[in-house]
Amino acid sequence: MTDRFSNRDVNTRPIHHAGTLAMSYFINIDKLTTRLARAHVDPRLVSVGSYAEGCYCIAQNENGVWETFIGERSQKSELKVWNSEEDACMAFLGYLAWTEWHD
Repeated sequence: MTDRFSNRDVNTRPIHHAGTLAMSYFINIDKLTTRLARAHVDPRLVSVGSYAEGCYCIAQNENGVWETFIGERSQKSELKVWNSEEDACMAFLGYLAWTEWHD
């Protein structure tokens, strides 16, 4: 399978849900960073890996749990906690796509 934006092969892995087979596009922080750069996302608006004031952030907390949030007044506003790095990355991309679509 190829990525429709870069025309490159992407890693997929089968996921079983209640007797059905679906494909999951594996994404991690490194791939997320690459995709954000390719999409020309303004780096002043997002932060990958750490808290940044006024940015939409994705980071792993001190307990190893993945979080997405907006850095606001030294707090994590709209904090969401994810079961995996992949889930957090997909949610991060989804949020960015949603905000772009609804602006």
